[in-house]
Amino acid sequence: GPHFYGQILNDATIKLDGNPNNPVARKYRGIARVHELTSRGDQYDVPRADQLQAQEDLLATLERDPQDLEAIHHLALWTLFDARYTRHANGRVEDIVRRRNEALALSRRMLEIEPQTPRVQLQHALVLAQLIEMLQQDEPVDDAQVASLRGEGLGLVEAVEERLLEDPKPAGDVLMTARLLPVFDEASITLPDREAPTPRGVWRSVRLFAAAVEAEPDRVDYLVQLGGRLIAIDETDQAIEVLAQAREIDQVATTIPTLRSFDQRTNASLQLGFENGS
Repeated sequence: GPHFYGQILNDATIKLDGNPNNPVARKYRGIARVHELTSRGDQYDVPRADQLQAQEDLLATLERDPQDLEAIHHLALWTLFDARYTRHANGRVEDIVRRRNEALALSRRMLEIEPQTPRVQLQHALVLAQLIEMLQQDEPVDDAQVASLRGEGLGLVEAVEERLLEDPKPAGDVLMTARLLPVFDEASITLPDREAPTPRGVWRSVRLFAAAVEAEPDRVDYLVQLGGRLIAIDETDQAIEVLAQAREIDQVATTIPTLRSFDQRTNASLQLGFENGS
């Protein structure tokens, strides 16, 4: 989380005060700064010099090792941030487009280095998801490009999903895959005894968390995520059962803020007495 990266940024900065060219410290200062800039919504008010320093740190890392996947991924994320920053600052459209294309090329290069590694597949899919979100704000929207990126991302996320349904580990991959499935699979399905269609991507994330809970029944984060997604597809009774199970394990982790992230303060939260953080 943000605190973890804040600590890394702090440690790396102290190291660099003593030795400005320490390559490991530069790499992690760059990575931590990208998290600072993006993980809680875009932080455009971070001084521009600090924003650009992150790019320089990551470029310096890639000069030493052009195959450093972490550095490539974070440089791609930085480049997308910079495209959004340029739009926010009313910059030139061609600069925004150039930045987006650079980010896509970087991320594809990363995938080419290790095309079969699930984490790398998901990191590339994350870049594609951010790109899609940005393209959808264009006027007019380039529907063909959005569809093409969506297809590219779905292939990757499906490959990881298939592995995780067999063996739902590591947790980071489970959480990221569940988050990305609804972005890339926009189709709807009609579930038994249902008239209204259900978003298939959300249904698939329910299926994935159900497999993860079966493998590790005591993981509160999985139970809460599963409960929230069950609410999103109107499976309220099941959601109440799942969230009650989570509450038995850990009351603190299952209070209303966790549910609020789904914008669904429904029967489940009320029936479980979650109101007012009780």
